[in-house]
Amino acid sequence: MARRVSKAAVDYQLAFAEPLVADFPHLSAAFLDGRVSQAAAKHIVKACETLDSDQRRAIDQELTALAVGLTPGKTRKAADRLVASTDPDSAAKRARAARACRRSGRSSTATAPAA
Repeated sequence: MARRVSKAAVDYQLAFAEPLVADFPHLSAAFLDGRVSQAAAKHIVKACETLDSDQRRAIDQELTALAVGLTPGKTRKAADRLVASTDPDSAAKRARAARACRRSGRSSTATAPAA
């Protein structure tokens, strides 16, 4: 590759960037402004991977407000709680997606399709 970036590295970054830009306009703006760290933004995108686009957009503003005021670790926990309250089946969906990733050998950092 021209920039000496592996395909795996590009795939990893796209798995984070695509849903961030498409489904989290407030979070994306806060991330670009430097009000939210990359780690916190990645935790939110990962926590929301089982939600559909409408659900992600519905909680974007609330998640962004949390991320601005919390550490990345606390943001992850708060995002997990908010996702669970938005979609009570989200924990089971995440467990199924993780098992599927382990069986197929895919990286668990890739965004799984919403069920």
